[in-house]
Amino acid sequence: MFSKIDEFIDGVLKSGVPFCDMAIYHKGKEVYRRTEGDLDVEGLVTARGDEMYNVYSASKLITCTAALMLCERGVISLDDKLAKYMPEFEKMTVKCDTGIYEAKNSITVRHLFSMTSGIPYDVYSPSLKRYRRETDGRCPTRLLPKYLALEPLVCEPGERWEYGLSHDLLAALIEIVTGEKFGEFVRKNIFMPLGMESTTFSHDEDTVGKLAPQYNYNQKLSAPVPCAKRNIYNFGSEYEAGGAGCITTLDDYMRFLEGLRLGGLISLDTLDLMAKNQIDESSRDSFWLYDMGYGYGLGVRCPRDSSISDFGWGGAAGAFFMIDREKEISAIFLQHVLSAPIEPYKSNLGSVISDIFD
Repeated sequence: MFSKIDEFIDGVLKSGVPFCDMAIYHKGKEVYRRTEGDLDVEGLVTARGDEMYNVYSASKLITCTAALMLCERGVISLDDKLAKYMPEFEKMTVKCDTGIYEAKNSITVRHLFSMTSGIPYDVYSPSLKRYRRETDGRCPTRLLPKYLALEPLVCEPGERWEYGLSHDLLAALIEIVTGEKFGEFVRKNIFMPLGMESTTFSHDEDTVGKLAPQYNYNQKLSAPVPCAKRNIYNFGSEYEAGGAGCITTLDDYMRFLEGLRLGGLISLDTLDLMAKNQIDESSRDSFWLYDMGYGYGLGVRCPRDSSISDFGWGGAAGAFFMIDREKEISAIFLQHVLSAPIEPYKSNLGSVISDIFD
């Protein structure tokens, strides 16, 4: 039944990934679990299945869920102008081949969710370097808008999908409207209710020390090499990266996926909205899954036509997750290798898993 999933994991391991973990739930029960490989290059420490990972962009679903909770409570609205909460974004510029000009459109909260704000993923921009310098490396999440708004957009808001720091701004927005630290809000509203005791957006020394070894794939050697556990998307000691800063375990993240799938975090109607496509043909060149039948909703890849029924996303070190509400499936795959050559294997994994339960 799961032969294609086993083939996927075997292929990942053959590519040089030292360890990985995967689980599939169907109708609320675990029907597949495979933990493989060794944590160390010497092959002395076998993966157990309780490892803590940087899940990078798999963080985005948690952040978007938290922000949608505030939409349900009437605290924010998808079509609010971002400048209502962050005046720094009142007047923006757009950089294009012919120069820099004043933006014609305003960024909305919906644009942040759908990655159509025009904000790129430039973590080494002059303004973000200034952010680090002027806060002595602290980079409080609440101050991100002050610096990010100094950079020009790469397209008009709403014009096309552009992967970037939009969900980091959602974390800052949550701080602004609630008066709480982002990490504290998600802890109280998501992690604690679901029993996610090993999940955090904090990158203090104690937490980072508990992470599984992290690797970087070396193209010249065609092999992963050990690297620092540091997450480059976590800009400072007081920064909580809504777009890429979550540290978690497979079992904790599955608790989150199942809680979301069953309507325990946001209503099923809001979940429908999350998984509803927000982009069109103008994003074909920028959204790399467009020609595979996927669109992009409020923080997730999602079906663009009836041939696909799953939604989800992934992360820079190889994380992958999906939910198929129609077939009552949640699945997650985790590894800890940056730039590993497994994207061709992952690209249609959601459909492969969904097809198992036809």
